[in-house]
Amino acid sequence: MERRDSVRVKLDRDGQRALKKWVKRFDFDKDNTINEKELRTCLLSCGITIEDKYITDLVKYLDTNHDGKLSIDELVDNMDILQAHNIGSADLIECFKVFDFDKSGRISFYEIKKLLTNCGEDKWSGDEAETFIKELQEDYDTDGDGYFSYAEFVDAFKQGEFQFDVSETNLNIKEEGMSQRFTKR
Repeated sequence: MERRDSVRVKLDRDGQRALKKWVKRFDFDKDNTINEKELRTCLLSCGITIEDKYITDLVKYLDTNHDGKLSIDELVDNMDILQAHNIGSADLIECFKVFDFDKSGRISFYEIKKLLTNCGEDKWSGDEAETFIKELQEDYDTDGDGYFSYAEFVDAFKQGEFQFDVSETNLNIKEEGMSQRFTKR
C-alpha cells in the first residue's frame, strides 16, 4: 500500500476562529456543546443533510474525548468529515457499524482482522490481514491509539480503501490484487 497523506483539510487559526464563532450561533443553550437538535440545525445551515436516525451515531463517533457530549471544538475539528459523510451518509455509518462489533464507537484492529479472516467470499490469511492492518494503521491511525475513530475511517474511505456498492449492499475492501466483499447486515 502506498503511503498517503491525509486528505483532511485543516483550517488556519483565523479560519478555525471564524468557524467556531459561526458554530456557536447554534449552541442555543450556551453550554459550549452541540446537542443533537443543535447539530441538525447547524449542519442543515451549511448544506449538510443527515438523516435523523444517524444524528445520535454522529455525536457518539465525533465525541473524541468520550465525555458523551459534542464540544464546539470537536465539531469544528471534524467539519471536513461531516462534509465527506454527507456524500455517503447512511452507507458510511452502516459500513462503520459492520466493523464495530463491540459497538464502542471505534474500530479496533482486532475487529478488522476478525472480519477479514472470518467473513466474506474470499477470507484473507492472518498474515495478509495483519500486513494490511499495519499499513492502514500507519496511514490512517492519526492519533496512534490503535483504533479507527469514525473520522479516521471516513478519511480511509475518502482515499478509496473501502468502497461501497450500495445497490448490492456490499462493502468491498481492495488491496493490491486482494479483494474482500462483505454483505451489510
